[in-house]
Amino acid sequence: MKFIIEFEGLIAEVADAYYHAYTLASRDVGWSKLERGEYWRRLRKQGRLANLLTGAKPVKIEEFWKRFDERLESDETVNAMTPVESLAEVVRRLQKAGECMLVTMGANVDARCAILTQWTSDAFYTCFERLSNDARQRPAELLALSGNVAQTVVVASSDTLIRAAGVAELFSVAIAMGAVSKARLLQASPSIEFANASELAEEIAAGGGRLVEAGLPSAEI
Repeated sequence: MKFIIEFEGLIAEVADAYYHAYTLASRDVGWSKLERGEYWRRLRKQGRLANLLTGAKPVKIEEFWKRFDERLESDETVNAMTPVESLAEVVRRLQKAGECMLVTMGANVDARCAILTQWTSDAFYTCFERLSNDARQRPAELLALSGNVAQTVVVASSDTLIRAAGVAELFSVAIAMGAVSKARLLQASPSIEFANASELAEEIAAGGGRLVEAGLPSAEI
């Protein structure tokens, strides 16, 4: 069994890091920022369509997102990420069930690896790959990681990764612990949804009946 796990939201809590990048990017373009809770609510609900710069014109918004992307991938911002609750236990259970691989759509993989080493001494993942910015390439990248293993589970906190898994015809688990709301994740049509990574790990430890019912091949769960 293989697990392809999205780093943001499932391994790392990202709310603080995102707000940090948002604060700096807003300052870069000379615009006032929203309060943290309101910012996070709007971002999770609407993504890049969210009104995060009240009253700003399109050219200003375009510049903001450019600055935001740059700020989000800085070492400083990545270091603002924190481990999800019960990370060690989740990792232990998933490791017991199969091979774990990590993926991100962020550019700064080295900084992500560095903070992960600080959080756990257990090298629980066999690889940490950055997926392409081109959505058309991601399904093939996921298939390559799966190695054509039928029992591959893509564990995602973003609608973009769920859609890529769907195109690749891979089983996907949606967990709304990142920068995308549950409603947006479900619109992407995952195979199944869990509240958090601990709940998924508990289900697998219990035999994976819900996963099989949702379409995952049952051998060796």
